[in-house]
Amino acid sequence: MRRFHSYGPVDCEEHFCIPRQALVDRCVVQLVGNPEKGGHYFTIWAPRQTGKTWLMRQVKQEIARHFGDQFTVFNFSFGSLRGITYAPPPAGESLVLPDELRRAIVTAAVLTAATEEEAAWFVAPAQLTTLAIRTGRRIPLLPPESAAVHPDLAMARQMPSNRIVGAPDSVVAHLDALVSETTANEIMVFTFTHGIDERIRSLELLAQAWQ
Repeated sequence: MRRFHSYGPVDCEEHFCIPRQALVDRCVVQLVGNPEKGGHYFTIWAPRQTGKTWLMRQVKQEIARHFGDQFTVFNFSFGSLRGITYAPPPAGESLVLPDELRRAIVTAAVLTAATEEEAAWFVAPAQLTTLAIRTGRRIPLLPPESAAVHPDLAMARQMPSNRIVGAPDSVVAHLDALVSETTANEIMVFTFTHGIDERIRSLELLAQAWQ
């Protein structure tokens, strides 16, 4: 029995969905182009939860189905902080990455402060914003004082997240583990809280601790 589904991958066998085969075909043609001369790239501009990831998964499947002997499809996943992944080559064959793909840059959402408690205080606005986006109830980025008394804060703190939050030593340990896990050549750090001063201070503390 099918059901409505508004978050995560859509499975047309399990969920109510509208096939977008014409759109999928258009994307495949845009990417593949002339296989003998190379394809193209494009960007998808759309709000959250409108099917961007679903579309690219469908396109990946179509390219693998029809052009599997000509193309290797790579996944660049910044959101899950896993760098570059790819399917293994067929048995007996080796996959050689071009030089431009041998350097892995991984993004990391990082917020650090003098103590664990202070970091948790400053990250609360970002946690509430994430909860609001994922539940379709957008709110402005609140100051920490307002976030601390927000009725949804407990729920927001329970949501899975790849943010690295804490005192400097704790954050550095997590970043070292991330580098080890992804074999990243470079970590691109960004921070997200209400105040500009707190963002700058977070980056300064990280720079001092992570030598």
